[in-house]
Amino acid sequence: MMRLYVAEAGDLKKVEKAEMSEVLWIDLVAPSPEEVERLHAEFGIDLQDIADCLDPNERSRIEVEERYDLLVLRSLLTDERSPERIQTMPIGIMSTPKQIITVRIGAAFDAEDLCSDLKRRPKIETKEDLFLALIRRVHRDIERTVRPM
Repeated sequence: MMRLYVAEAGDLKKVEKAEMSEVLWIDLVAPSPEEVERLHAEFGIDLQDIADCLDPNERSRIEVEERYDLLVLRSLLTDERSPERIQTMPIGIMSTPKQIITVRIGAAFDAEDLCSDLKRRPKIETKEDLFLALIRRVHRDIERTVRPM
């Protein structure tokens, strides 16, 4: 599933259709082959990098490519059926010259919740603001889970 977000007055707003060049954040959760191909065609994202982000065993890493930078983090995967069991999954965060693209297997966090969280934080005006907000969200989720242990 591909979700597109634009920045308006410092807030992220979900849009149904937009030119990719106008979008600040492209969030892919379990993307279809067509969505993967579109990402590859429009941004030159290497198909192997996308596949790596969807590999449940992928490790955290940073790569600097010619057309984008890639940060792969491990994010918590919540399971309501067994909350005592902690699992992680990779989330790929790609920074292109104008956009942030996230690629993940499942919804470790809900994008709508993240947008709500960001309304209470400093305004999101640039891709760098969004990049830091995404990293903070992953870190916060891990800290909230691990701290009580």
